[in-house]
Amino acid sequence: MLSSGPGTLTLSNTSGLEFLDGSNGWSWMVFHGNLTDVNAALDRIVFQPDVGSTGWGYLAVYADDLGHSGGPAQQSDFYVELYIGEWNYPPGVSAPVQVYGTAGVPIRFSTAAGTEIRVSDPDAGDEPIAMSLQCDGGTLTFSEGDGEADSRMALEGSVSAINAALEGMLFRSAFQFSGWAYLHAYVNDLGHTGKSPSEPMASLFALLAAYDLGPGDVVYVDTGHYQLLRNTLITQNDSGVRIQGPPGDAVALVDRGNTASGCYAIELVNADNVTIDRLHVTGALYGIYAAGSSDSDGVTISNCTVFNNLDTGILLDVGNDAARISGNVVYGSRSEAWVDDSYDNQPNGIRARGNDSIITGNTVYDGAGTGISIRARVSQRTSAPAVRAATGSASVATPC
Repeated sequence: MLSSGPGTLTLSNTSGLEFLDGSNGWSWMVFHGNLTDVNAALDRIVFQPDVGSTGWGYLAVYADDLGHSGGPAQQSDFYVELYIGEWNYPPGVSAPVQVYGTAGVPIRFSTAAGTEIRVSDPDAGDEPIAMSLQCDGGTLTFSEGDGEADSRMALEGSVSAINAALEGMLFRSAFQFSGWAYLHAYVNDLGHTGKSPSEPMASLFALLAAYDLGPGDVVYVDTGHYQLLRNTLITQNDSGVRIQGPPGDAVALVDRGNTASGCYAIELVNADNVTIDRLHVTGALYGIYAAGSSDSDGVTISNCTVFNNLDTGILLDVGNDAARISGNVVYGSRSEAWVDDSYDNQPNGIRARGNDSIITGNTVYDGAGTGISIRARVSQRTSAPAVRAATGSASVATPC
């Protein structure tokens, strides 16, 4: 006898079986047959949960040899607990099949024009999904944020945030181009585990949100341009993690695409002993940031390239002690003006305000303000700290 719940059971083969009660495809069934036929029926048995069922289910098996081996009949049973996870409905994307335009005139994808592109996911809620766009015959430009004249884009965020970015997106054809151009859109609900190179998550934000990482855990960020619709948040749950970009000349560019107040490419909150290595960081108010209330101690930022953020490349405010900032290249643009919708100058390179920090081997240039600023309180000092800036100024304030 077999019984299950909540759901139904389907045997792979019923040849040689006689059903005494229930039936194949029911939640319970009673049958008999010889040992070979019964085992063949049980091989690759399928349990189908009821629609909408989640949580724990079961499969119960009861066997009776009917006394055929001699002596009184003997029985045996076992019970299997089955966990039914929530069903992951796939994401979708809707877009016009064909759009007609005029050479030299941008095509706008918008609700008003009837050419909107929208993503959907019935069970994503406010959790991030990922989307990539690629076109030939021209370039794409978002109405807000980054994504200026790119033929290929990758972004992540909630469904509503991605749809807001897509609203009003422009396609500009290449110079003197006429004919059919193509726009390809791919949506991923980030159902990958991120635990192997063959199953990467599409964003650092999604991976950090999915797992509580700690000492000894390494997150490898592959080559690519990662356009963020929210801050990449590293919290206390991820203390001790190492986040590492690709080796050699390969670039993993983390691009916040928004320089407004509160917008940071990487934000640390109560995250101790985190290492950030070999990333390129741009397009934020502060590239890498820990606020005065963060208390993220022992943070290491090494071998990163941090550029063209509105205010400061790396800012670890008061209370974020024992930082190690080394081997980074930090720079702004040469113009302080907003030109061609590019980011404004990054006036400050590195600002470290926590105690007992070591800042060494960094190159800071093309800033409008201070290259490296260290402000900390120390209990004793045997020599003045050494600070090197390629251009600009260095500021040191370490009161005893």
